Amino acid sequence: MARATVNVYPLDSYKIGQKEERVEKDANIAARFSRMEEKYESEGLRRSVEGVLLVHQHKHPHVLLLQQTLGNQKIYKLPGGRIKPGEIEKDGLLRKLVSNLAPTNKGAAEMKWEIGDELSTWWRPNFGEQQYPYLPVHVTRPKECKKLFLVHLPETSTFAIAKNRNLVAVPLYELYDNLLRYGPIIAAIPLLLSRHASICSTPEKLEKPTPSSTPAKKQKTEEPKTDKKPEPKTAGKKNEIKARTDTDSKADKKMEQRTDEVKTEQKLDLKMQQVESEHKVDDVARKAVTPQKLDVTVAGDAVEKSVSKSGGSVLKVTTETSASKIAESSAKETMETSVKLEKI
Repeated sequence: MARATVNVYPLDSYKIGQKEERVEKDANIAARFSRMEEKYESEGLRRSVEGVLLVHQHKHPHVLLLQQTLGNQKIYKLPGGRIKPGEIEKDGLLRKLVSNLAPTNKGAAEMKWEIGDELSTWWRPNFGEQQYPYLPVHVTRPKECKKLFLVHLPETSTFAIAKNRNLVAVPLYELYDNLLRYGPIIAAIPLLLSRHASICSTPEKLEKPTPSSTPAKKQKTEEPKTDKKPEPKTAGKKNEIKARTDTDSKADKKMEQRTDEVKTEQKLDLKMQQVESEHKVDDVARKAVTPQKLDVTVAGDAVEKSVSKSGGSVLKVTTETSASKIAESSAKETMETSVKLEKI
């Protein structure tokens, strides 16, 4: 099932004027309920109708409410009121809208208001502020039945409000679930409108620009003509190709510089390795050239002799005398001494 649609126009497309003050029948809320009780005894159930009028600001729907003062309290209410016994509900609502919102010299036909769908029905079980969207089971004689209707406004219109009242446009997000400020009926309007598709549009008269407010783009297009020839489309492509080649050449140069740096780093590493190997060879040679001590043993006596360098090499000499040679020399000496004694 398709959703019902409602066209909503901006608040700027409506003019709001003033008319004579409206004399309030009740000084405060308590006086209103006492008067309602008197009417109930003579006329029975009170029948009332109220209209939901929509405008929009910044593409968000707003509800038109009447603000009035009863005693020291400000109250908000939808335009409408009590209808006569036997009067048709929609006809009674048009009559109340004209008395509340229309200029004094205009009627319902001139205002072009269209009464739409019924949004909800509310019941007042006693002479108090409590109202319910259903009739409680224990209530057999309700005191008031109130119905809400959606009112379709024309694209443009003129409202006239009494001097002692104000017409305010309240956004839906401000109304939703705000019972303390607006009461249960007005606070439920956003939920009641959720089954309708609100189309926030702008009247054709407001969309047409005036000659004084021509857009800047159009003024720029009306520049005087010159003899400059338009550049061919291929010029742009050539410029793009040149830019690409320039970027490619720069990238190649960077790559070449990087490869040169890598090569120099490799050469330095090789030189360092060569220097380290030379240092190792020198250390080995120094260890080999250091002088060493020789052990020379002669006839059991140890004699230490140092051997000097000869021909760049180290000579290790160990001399040992045999015991036989020592014995022969000692025998010769004894023979010589014995010969000398015989001669004497």
